[in-house]
Amino acid sequence: MIITHPNFVFRINTVDGKVLWRNSVMPSTRAEIHFSQFQPDMVFVGTEVENEMNSSMSTSTSTETEPQKYYENLYYGFNLKDGSPTWSTPVKEKDRLNKVIPHSKGLIICPRSGQKPTINLIDYASGKMLWGSKGKGIKAQGSVVSHILTDKGIIITTALIMPVIIKVKNIFSTFSTRQAVL
Repeated sequence: MIITHPNFVFRINTVDGKVLWRNSVMPSTRAEIHFSQFQPDMVFVGTEVENEMNSSMSTSTSTETEPQKYYENLYYGFNLKDGSPTWSTPVKEKDRLNKVIPHSKGLIICPRSGQKPTINLIDYASGKMLWGSKGKGIKAQGSVVSHILTDKGIIITTALIMPVIIKVKNIFSTFSTRQAVL
């Protein structure tokens, strides 16, 4: 059994509950575990790191009461048997954690963004990003919402996710408490 924690990834023996291996990951707000039929001896972990200080990360919307937040995904590869890291450093990608599609040549990562996310391919062996100019990926017109594997390749569908912000002042002076708002 593989378990993620905001700071760790564990493999636990399901018979006796003994921890077989444990690895540290950068503290995150969210993590996902991925397996690939093309690399059955590996486990991949994608983490979403939130920061209020780093302007090199992708941004989310902010409000008057919440500061601007920046997001970065970190992807880790581990040997399933002993937990040894597959790559020397985690793979970094801007935006928020979203879909990961196992492919024979690597993991296709599809971050979520309100802007134009970058789709990329992580090589299983090296952890290098391979698509686009110098491995910088391919800009998509919206975040990936679905994919279909076919005999001729992969069909990926996207949708542009636009945040809607409604600013309301003095709501109680405009509406009575019996009226519904939105």
